[in-house]
Amino acid sequence: MIEPTTQRLDEVVRDYVAMGSGLDSDTDVIPGNDGGPSPNHLFATVLLVEDESPGVPFVRHTDVEGVLRSQTLRAVAARYSLQFFRTGARDAARQLAVWVSSSAGRDEALRQHITVRRVSGIRRLDRLVDDEWEERVNVDLTIGYLESLTEPVDAIASAHVAIRLDAAAVEELEVDP
Repeated sequence: MIEPTTQRLDEVVRDYVAMGSGLDSDTDVIPGNDGGPSPNHLFATVLLVEDESPGVPFVRHTDVEGVLRSQTLRAVAARYSLQFFRTGARDAARQLAVWVSSSAGRDEALRQHITVRRVSGIRRLDRLVDDEWEERVNVDLTIGYLESLTEPVDAIASAHVAIRLDAAAVEELEVDP
């Protein structure tokens, strides 16, 4: 099973955005493209736009109580589009942008097992709704996290062991089970 699941990661990011912007995570920060009714007060949407893994996965094997498992780990960068709507939208986005760099923001990111890689500039997207200007802004939040896939393994096909004989020579041995 892949961890974290997309749903769990989205929940973590929505909670993080709520803490940083001063909004309520249950009612004011909702999934992007939700299709449901929007609140009549200041709120934000959070939508995963893209994720990528810039590196090579790392595989490790573990034996827990006689059960052999293979765990593949990869570092992932995920970009979320955050939209803030209604009066106070720009201030909420500005507060988030500053909070992620604060001690509290960094501590919360570590507690949630994410890192904040980048916060984009705040883009104004005000819109005319029912002959009234509605305040809207957009911010992209790029986070980093570690993704893992754990699977049961029947046997290890081969193993490589490196032995350092002295500072100048390294010999590699292949062991077949």
